Parts: sequence; structure tokens; C-alpha cells
Amino acid sequence: RQKAYPVQTVDTLGAGDSFLATFTVCYFDGLKLLRSWQTGEQGIRADSEGFLACEDRLIEKSLAFAALRAARTCQ
Repeated sequence: RQKAYPVQTVDTLGAGDSFLATFTVCYFDGLKLLRSWQTGEQGIRADSEGFLACEDRLIEKSLAFAALRAARTCQ
């Protein structure tokens, strides 16, 4: 779940598109990086538990950034 950021709304057209696009890019770019760490490509070897914890945080951060982008689109 992600709460919306309160803004002075001018127009909501495109807010959903902004949210979805921003979440998708942030999440999959972050996931690609996490997977490279998990496989040791970056010289760091992550265990499964650490990977899952990082993935949970990645989802949270991607949702927050997407909500912020959607709020800015409404302005």
C-alpha cells in the first residue's frame, strides 16, 4: 500500500500513467541490480534472506517514488 501525497491538484490526467511507468522503471531497474548482487556479479554475494529483505524495501521505495511522480503530474 502507498498513500497519496497531498498536492494542489490542477488536473489528474496522466497521473495513473505516471505512477505505473515510474513504479515499473524503478522496480525493474532495482531488481536487476539486486539480482546482479545476488549472483555475485558486483563482487557482493547476498543470501536469500537478505535478498528478500532488499526486495521488500525496493517495492516500498518504488511505490513511494511512483506516488510522488503521480502527485507532481497532477500539479
